[in-house]
Amino acid sequence: MSSSLQAGSESSGCPKQPPLTTTGVAPWGFQGSRGSGPLAPTAEQPPARRHMQELQAFREDEDEEAGAKEKSGIERVHTYLKVLCPDVSVDATDNMPWQAALMAESPTLLPTLKFHQLVFSHEDIGKGAFSIVRYARAIDKEKTQSQWPEYAVKVIDTKTMEDLGYEASVNREICVLRMLSHPGIARMVSSFRWRDGAYLVLEYASRGDLHSILVRMGKLEECTVQFFLGEVIAALNAIHEVGFVYGDLKPENVVVTSSCHAKLADFGGCRPLTREARERTQHSLLRSLRSGDWRAADAAENPLVSEEAYAVSSDDSRVEGTTMYLPPEVVRGGAPTLAADAWALGCLEYQLLSGRPPIWVESECEEDLRSRIVSFSLDLASEALNDLSERARGLASRLLEPDTAQRLSVVGAASAPFFEGLDVFALYKKARGPDLPVFEKASAPAGDERWQKRQFSKIWTVMPLPQDYALPDSFGDKVACTLILETDTECGTPFADESWALGREATFARSNSQFESL
Repeated sequence: MSSSLQAGSESSGCPKQPPLTTTGVAPWGFQGSRGSGPLAPTAEQPPARRHMQELQAFREDEDEEAGAKEKSGIERVHTYLKVLCPDVSVDATDNMPWQAALMAESPTLLPTLKFHQLVFSHEDIGKGAFSIVRYARAIDKEKTQSQWPEYAVKVIDTKTMEDLGYEASVNREICVLRMLSHPGIARMVSSFRWRDGAYLVLEYASRGDLHSILVRMGKLEECTVQFFLGEVIAALNAIHEVGFVYGDLKPENVVVTSSCHAKLADFGGCRPLTREARERTQHSLLRSLRSGDWRAADAAENPLVSEEAYAVSSDDSRVEGTTMYLPPEVVRGGAPTLAADAWALGCLEYQLLSGRPPIWVESECEEDLRSRIVSFSLDLASEALNDLSERARGLASRLLEPDTAQRLSVVGAASAPFFEGLDVFALYKKARGPDLPVFEKASAPAGDERWQKRQFSKIWTVMPLPQDYALPDSFGDKVACTLILETDTECGTPFADESWALGREATFARSNSQFESL
C-alpha cells in the first residue's frame, strides 16, 4: 500500500480496516454499529477465539484433576484430541446425499454419465468369470473429492463373455436391473459401453456383504437377523412381482449400506417365469447400450426396450446358483422356481443365527453335498434347529420343507411369527438399521473353518425329469403311436446282435478245446 493511501485513510478519520481472510472480510472484524447484510457481525464468537477458550478450559481442567487423580499420558492425549476435533452438529448425510438416496423409493439415475467422469480405485470389490466389480466415485466439480458420490461399477469383458456364451445371462441381468427400483436392491443408476467393456454403475454398499460380517462376528443377534431378513424378503417379493426368480440367494449376495440397510446384489441368476418377463428378455440390452466415450453425444438411455433393439436368443436353458443353497428339487435336475428362493431364505436365516449353513458335509466332494441335500429331512435337522429360538425355529422349519407344496412362500414368510410386530415392507423407511460393531480381529465361529469360505456360483443345464416325458394322446380306439406286431417267423428268433454273440461264444469255446488238447 502506498504512503499517500495510508495518509488518506488516517486523515479521513476512517476506522481501522477489518482483518482479511482467504474468503474475504472476517465478519467479526467490524466494531461499528450492528447492521444487516452478509458482513454484519454476529453474536457468535470467531472459531479461533472460541477454540482458544476451549484450550484454556482444557488446561484448567487438567490443573484441577492433577491433584485429585494422576492421568496417564495416553489418557491426556485422548482428552486433548477431543478438544481438537470439530463439533459435528450437522448430519453426515447432508454432505453425502448419495448415501441418503440409497434407501429412497426411486434411485437417482445418471442417464448421461461418461467413463471419464468416474475415478476408480486401485482395489477391486470383486471378480467373476467375465466381469470385475470396481469401486468408483463420480466427479462433481462443485464439491470436494470426499463428497463425490460412491458407486460400485461392474465392468463386463464382452469378448470373454461371448466366448463363454454368457450373453443371454448378462442380458437378463441388465433387464432385471432396469425393471427394479425397490430400495432393497443394489440398483443400477447408469450403464454404457466403453472400448471392449460394458459398464453397469450400481449403488455402493460400504459395509460389505453378510458373509464378511459373519466371518468377523461369528453370528448375529436375533433382532439384527429380523431386520436384515425382513429387508431381503421385501426385495425378493419385488423381484417375484415382475415375473423373475432370484435364484442365487446367499450371504455373499446380500450387501449392507453405510446406514446398515440390506440390499440384494448380483442378478446373474435371475430367470423369467412369466410370459411378460420372457418377452422383456427377447432383446439384447447389452448390445444397445449407449457409448460412454467423452466425444459421444449426451443421449439418455431409454429404460424401455425398443423394437429396434437387437434380438437375442432366449433358448438358454442354463441356470445359475450355489450348490449349498439349492433345494432338493433343483439338485435333482429341476428348474428353479419361487419355492427355490424360499428354501434359500431358510438357509440364510439359519446361517445368520447360528453362524453355519444348515446342510454341510465334511468332505470336499460336491456330490456328497448334493446327496445330503436330496436326503435332507426336518427330522434329521431337528437337533441343529434346537439352537434357535422357538419363533426362529418355526420359520426355518417351514422354509426348509423338502416338499414344495408344503413349503412356506417368501411372501408368506413376511407374516410369520418371527416378524411379529414388524412390517418388513416398510423397513427401508427407517433412518438406520441395527448397528454392527467393528472388530479389530476376526472372531471365527466354532466349528469347521470351511464354513467361512466364500461360496461361488455355478452354471449348469437343467436335466429333464421323467415326468416331463408323456406319451402321445390316443384318438378313439386307436393310439397315436404305431405298433409293429411280431410275426410267427420272428417269434423266438434271436436278434442279429444276439446271434453274433452266440457265434462268438461258440468260436471261443472251440479255440479253448484245441488249446487244451495241445
